[in-house]
Amino acid sequence: MKKKIIIIICLIIGVGAIYMGWNVFKKIQHRIAFDKKLDENTPMPAFTFKTLDSLAYTKDDLKPGTPVMVFYYNPTCDHCQEYAANIQQQLDLFRDTQILMVSPEPADMISEFVTYFGFDTLKNVSVIRDEKDEFFGIFGAAYYPTIFAYNKDHRLKGHYRVSAGLDAIRNAMNRP
Repeated sequence: MKKKIIIIICLIIGVGAIYMGWNVFKKIQHRIAFDKKLDENTPMPAFTFKTLDSLAYTKDDLKPGTPVMVFYYNPTCDHCQEYAANIQQQLDLFRDTQILMVSPEPADMISEFVTYFGFDTLKNVSVIRDEKDEFFGIFGAAYYPTIFAYNKDHRLKGHYRVSAGLDAIRNAMNRP
């Protein structure tokens, strides 16, 4: 009887160790993919997300010749809320920029977030939902918040997580 219990415990520990090892391996693979996708001067990837009205929003909906800031966020994330407040306070830096606010969260949470920060009334802000959680596979990031800065030719000029200053992001978008 004791032998069976010891064998079961060893199996449980073994399966747990394999599961944890697999998760570490996947995180390393994600990090490698993240680094590969984010080479400067890479063209913006093709994507299809949804507006809050469930309409398709693609790369083709972007205005040619205009810099783009992609803000990937979660409405419940404190850092994302701080970033949103900073963007709102410094909107003059981005008046000639298209801002894509992308979140995988439910539409009602996203709507509440953008309304609270006043983004829902701005013509240069598009609020889109990653309802299939594909952002990481397309852009190479799944961290909240992440900002991608694209120049007027829609080429990547920088990617920032959590603490980048908005001046640095704006300056990156101005690089050829």
